[in-house]
Amino acid sequence: MQRFRIAFGLLTFAGLLLIQNLFSQDFKKFSGIPGAYINEITSLMKPNISPADEALLQEFITIWRIDSLFTAEEQLQVVRISELLLAKKAKSNPHFSNYLQCLVYFKRKSQTAENFHQWIAGVTNIADNRKIALSTLNNLFSFTIQFIDSSVLYKSTTVTWKSSNNQYKITTDSVFAVIIGKTNLTCNTHFDSINIFETQGIYYPIESRWRGMNGMVTWERAGFSKDSVFAKLSEYSVDMKRSEYKADHVTFINKNYFTKPLEGHLMDKVQHNKTPADADYPKFYSYQKDFSIKNLYKDINYEGGLSMQGAKLVGTGTADEPATVYIFRKDTLVIKAFSDYFAFKANRVSSSMTSIVIR
Repeated sequence: MQRFRIAFGLLTFAGLLLIQNLFSQDFKKFSGIPGAYINEITSLMKPNISPADEALLQEFITIWRIDSLFTAEEQLQVVRISELLLAKKAKSNPHFSNYLQCLVYFKRKSQTAENFHQWIAGVTNIADNRKIALSTLNNLFSFTIQFIDSSVLYKSTTVTWKSSNNQYKITTDSVFAVIIGKTNLTCNTHFDSINIFETQGIYYPIESRWRGMNGMVTWERAGFSKDSVFAKLSEYSVDMKRSEYKADHVTFINKNYFTKPLEGHLMDKVQHNKTPADADYPKFYSYQKDFSIKNLYKDINYEGGLSMQGAKLVGTGTADEPATVYIFRKDTLVIKAFSDYFAFKANRVSSSMTSIVIR
């Protein structure tokens, strides 16, 4: 009897699995008819559905059937994308659940009809491209959810890039892109954050790349006021999978040392600093390599290149053309110091490798 019970139990369990598999297989092809879509997507999502996905599905059904927020044309497009997702072997979770979440957000969070239509067109083109992996499409869904919800452009376990402007325009002329007007960009990590103020640009979510225009970077985390030391950006690019970037053709203003702006390139990186004096970023490097500054300090002149590395003004040179510090006593040159690196702080000059000539 005991063996019979065990055998019966195993047969029952196997039967349930078979029924569930057959049930799922029955709905691996959509009919293409909008009127049948709710029953079909429900059948696809229902097996082993989580409470969160159940709530999402019910919200979507309400939007589709009761609130009628999708036009007839939009319904056809929604069904078409579902067919393409199944052709890529998409699963109920995470692929279809993320897709439905995008649709719910577009209809519930006051997004423009034009942005929705552009999004639908872009997703259709990507889903219909056999060369583009399902994971890429799912990443686009994840981006859409986090961007509509909280203006996050990119998020991973280590880095998050966010825009302060929730107004945008989607374009799909050649590639899927999001155009954002005047905004502040913030990059956060577990350690700290960096900002690009008053910028604008285009974000390419498939590549996780931002192409920016204009903007300002300050040295506030290095202890300087935003109005005294800052850099103005022109065109620049950021790989948002990283917490750092470089920018060429930057205009640098340091009112503490220079009366005129300097031209050069910028590097910025998220880095934890115990104090502002410990800051090594942002870093600005001047294109000009032949500065001549008299009385940088009392009785000290300087010749060479210049950079601003966090809290430090740095004199730079090369092995062939080292930077030079001239030290005077009563208007008489007494020491010439040569190095490829001089750090200038409030009351001292320092260098790790220096050649000295005593006059």
